[in-house]
Amino acid sequence: MPEARLVVAAFRAAYSEASAARGGAVYSGQSVSGLSDVDADVPLVAALVLCGSDEVVQLGPCERTFLAQSCFKPLTLAMALQLGLGPEVFWKHVRQVRRAVASVGDVPFGSFGLAEDGRALNPLINSGALVVCELLSRTHSEEDVGRWGSLPRTEDAVERAVRHYAALDCLRTDATELARAAAAFAGGGGGGGGGGGGGDALSARTRTATLSAMLHSGMYEASGTWAEEVGLPAKSGVSGAVWCAIPGVGGVCAQQPRIDGAGNSVAAMAMLRALVARLPEMSVFHGG
Repeated sequence: MPEARLVVAAFRAAYSEASAARGGAVYSGQSVSGLSDVDADVPLVAALVLCGSDEVVQLGPCERTFLAQSCFKPLTLAMALQLGLGPEVFWKHVRQVRRAVASVGDVPFGSFGLAEDGRALNPLINSGALVVCELLSRTHSEEDVGRWGSLPRTEDAVERAVRHYAALDCLRTDATELARAAAAFAGGGGGGGGGGGGGDALSARTRTATLSAMLHSGMYEASGTWAEEVGLPAKSGVSGAVWCAIPGVGGVCAQQPRIDGAGNSVAAMAMLRALVARLPEMSVFHGG
């Protein structure tokens, strides 16, 4: 893997190149405060956290927050895997989802589609994320799952899952927080999570399963092209964020709200493509 100084230099150069990227439009599928009404021309922001380091490289106005949207989905998947919900509860659903990931990664961002057997296609689209939220809320108390609000105990399981999903979808976050999350997946223990040591908290099984899902399904219907051309596990959201784990190197997040027809930020994708073009050995498919 490249030296840290080379990664930082490539990160800065890629940001400069992508800052001029144009095209796309702010999400307009629904009228959502903080999503469909944001300024389309705010600058690109990007953050980098290297494995084994507390240093954060921030470019652009990184204090800017945005809605997490689908960027939360790998985190709930990892949480479910890490908590070990048990084969009778979780793997019954997610194993099938994981087997399907490679063949159904190119799914539109608004999809609630199901497989022929009625199961969710993969955990990073709406239907799959709802399944994960439902399993988490069914199996663990709110104290275990996190602060998702006080929900009536008589609430229907589907309604409860939708409420949990909506709360996570509308969480405000920033590029630095998502870069730290990405670094936790990129590391391999021994403090390798970077910026908080999150890598130590994740089992190898959780990390591998989550990164596999991100690589195959993280960029909506552009996932196949992304895997082939960029070769890094990533997850996008229609708020214009893309967070990306570079195994053994660190985590990156870039955000700019203009998205393309697939729901991915034009500028954020341009930056990550430019980064890998400068350091192709970071791709998981690099041959040498």
